[in-house]
Amino acid sequence: MKRLLLAASVAVAALSSAQAESYIQVHLGVFQQTEDTVEFASENFVGSVLDQELDSEAEVGLAIGGLVGTYVVPFLALEGEVTMRTASLEDVTVDGIQTSIEDDLRTIAFMGNAVLRPTFPLLPDPYVGVGVGYLTSNLETLEGDDADGQLAYQVKAGVSFGFPLFPGTIGLEANYLATDDFDVGGEINGDLINADYSYGGLSGLINWKIGF
Repeated sequence: MKRLLLAASVAVAALSSAQAESYIQVHLGVFQQTEDTVEFASENFVGSVLDQELDSEAEVGLAIGGLVGTYVVPFLALEGEVTMRTASLEDVTVDGIQTSIEDDLRTIAFMGNAVLRPTFPLLPDPYVGVGVGYLTSNLETLEGDDADGQLAYQVKAGVSFGFPLFPGTIGLEANYLATDDFDVGGEINGDLINADYSYGGLSGLINWKIGF
């Protein structure tokens, strides 16, 4: 019995040691916005337009970035991530007044993630995680100023595969990002226009992770 307990202790210690490491990851994939509506509100705007919502018709874009992670306990890692996402948008207009939504919308997410990331010998390694951070964009307000960044949230899940004689692992990941609305309002001809741009969407990524 003592030998069995000793063997189990050695196995657990070895597994913990194998996971008590840091890693870097780079990822690349596609991004599809699921939230891309501009909502206008004004009491005196081009014929009293009130609470009008318009779809900006976002097309599939690119997601590219990287992260650094470290295991804090076996199976649980903390990560710092930076990811850029692009999208092609059609300009939004209301009665001839064009918003400052860009044709080449770009956002950069600075995220802190907590990831449940177990390792199974000879098997693919699944993982799930959540993150919170700050999202910046190249959006401008109606007055031409840079729009403020917003708080962002994400959830992700994926699986990593190891290959003989290949350093690190190759993984596939699905990621959903959400954020508070960007304020792109401003003043036009003395009228104060409230305009909020909703943003969020799904990413499909392929990644390469290597420990150090």
